[in-house]
Amino acid sequence: RELELRHGSLIRGALAQRRSRARSGSGSTFLTLRGGMGTLIEELVRRLHQVDVRLGDAASALSERRGGYRITLTSGHDLDADAVIIATPAYVTARLLEPLDRELTRLLEGIPYASTATVTLVYRACDVAPVARGRGVVVPVAEGREVTAVTWVANKFEGRAPPDLAPVRVFLGRYGREGILELPDDRLVELAREELRGLFGLRAEPLHAIVHRQARSIPQYLIGHLDRIKEIEARLAVHPGLFLIGAAYRGVGLPDCIAGAERAARSALSAFQLEASGIS
Repeated sequence: RELELRHGSLIRGALAQRRSRARSGSGSTFLTLRGGMGTLIEELVRRLHQVDVRLGDAASALSERRGGYRITLTSGHDLDADAVIIATPAYVTARLLEPLDRELTRLLEGIPYASTATVTLVYRACDVAPVARGRGVVVPVAEGREVTAVTWVANKFEGRAPPDLAPVRVFLGRYGREGILELPDDRLVELAREELRGLFGLRAEPLHAIVHRQARSIPQYLIGHLDRIKEIEARLAVHPGLFLIGAAYRGVGLPDCIAGAERAARSALSAFQLEASGIS
């Protein structure tokens, strides 16, 4: 809103910000951790005190008990909790909550997800340099291609490869075309190379290829999504101390997910403080 008021439109405001960053030499707007995103989780765990972190044990059921909830684990153990914050994908959360609230389950199951495959091709830097301008491209549906985006990894993030190598990340598949994940690895690599040839004329032979599949990994915000979220939140109000967080609700980016988690944590703590003070 501030950008719109100051510059007359959001687009002009964004362009003005970009020019300002260029003049200040503030560098790329894309940042990551040198050791990979896993180091963030490792550091968070390291800083936890008086917290019981359980790995390799899944929740199979959630039920209400007096003043809280009971979580049944696949190991056969039960956990009793005053509050529960669930961060799984919406379709996983739906299965967990079905015995508790079938209407909430129905609403969660209505959030669709896209499946994608990521092919990382490692080239010699000299082979990629003539075409690797900028940080990458996003390919719209109108192009009729299987590729959805291409990232020149070394251009986007520093320290991701030695100077003589150039990783290229190719994203394949989109919502409604998930069948691409059924292709074997060698066919996905071939398809990624075909798309790079068609888009950039890149014909060099990659030195290495890595394929990752992400089934039902990207929630889709279709028309009416916010109305669905309001209905979900209305159902959650019936279950005090139950919170849902993650990419399925109010933003798919990391900042959105972090903000949602912080809101849930504050709400849970506020409920505890009210209970401790005798206010219901």
